Amino acid sequence: MPPSLPAALALLSAALVSWGACRWLIPASRRWGLMDEPNERSSHRHPTPRGGGAAIMAGTLLGWLAGGGAAAWRGILPLAAGALVLGAVGLWDDLRGDIGPLPRLLLQTGLAAAIVLLWGGMQVLPFPSPFDLAVEFWGVPLAILWIVGVVNLYNFLDGIDGYAGTQTIAAVWVFLLALRPAPPLWVLGMALTGACAGFLYFNWHPARLFMGNSGSYSLGFLLAAMPFVLPASERSAGIFAMAMGLWFFLSDGTFTLLRRALKGERVWRAHRSHLYQRLNASGLAPDRIVPAFLAALLPLGLLTVWALRSTPRRPGWAPLAYAFAILAAAWAWTALRERTAARRP
Repeated sequence: MPPSLPAALALLSAALVSWGACRWLIPASRRWGLMDEPNERSSHRHPTPRGGGAAIMAGTLLGWLAGGGAAAWRGILPLAAGALVLGAVGLWDDLRGDIGPLPRLLLQTGLAAAIVLLWGGMQVLPFPSPFDLAVEFWGVPLAILWIVGVVNLYNFLDGIDGYAGTQTIAAVWVFLLALRPAPPLWVLGMALTGACAGFLYFNWHPARLFMGNSGSYSLGFLLAAMPFVLPASERSAGIFAMAMGLWFFLSDGTFTLLRRALKGERVWRAHRSHLYQRLNASGLAPDRIVPAFLAALLPLGLLTVWALRSTPRRPGWAPLAYAFAILAAAWAWTALRERTAARRP
């Protein structure tokens, strides 16, 4: 069960710190020239301050401390260290924009390797039975690939108002409720929830502040690495729960990248072919897209919690089948919107 008082302190403290830091960052970002200028690939029309990820990280870390003091850091300090490093690199990228893809990838891989070498990799594939096969030696590279992949997909999918913040909260809650981890992870999860809630006050459409790379790198890293704090026997279930919570980010990102790669396109280049971007281009506002995706994720989260908390634990085929069904529905909805928009005079 969650540690109620520490979790509540973490939630409230993180929300207040994040909200206050965001409010200060909006005019400060304008003074520093930390503005996201719209271009042909953007979903926004006016220059908007960015760097809100720094406020999210400040809220998360201070809320984490408020919820448990020194005990909150014990055993999971590497998560904070990795998130801070990536957040700082992302903030530099937001300010200067001169960090190339290769240095970023090498840093992400190094931090992911540190997490995996510290706590261990996967023991079995994070798939329902009978595909939960032992991976032996491959458990380490697969775990590193998971962390690096989530960090980059999170960065790619952070493109419309309110999307990344709400996905973080959804993923945290599915993970916590499905796995019932030890108190330090509950405190971290509540701190993440509060920090993202404080940020969403300013990021909901029409956004007054974007999180930028400082937020997408650090949040992607924290979410991807959290399952590795679990006991080895629970690690693959934790990855499965996190993947279900982040389903639209991971599935839309993966399928879109595969489709672009098959077309011979440079997958690391910015584009507007993710589902949420196409829906937005069809005339649908972010404050309609994000709630629709959240409504579809709610049953997925409940199915995941039901499957993983059943005694004995049930295979995850029900949540996985529903996950692919809502992905297919999202593709169909997008195609219908695009055809309707094309017929408009």
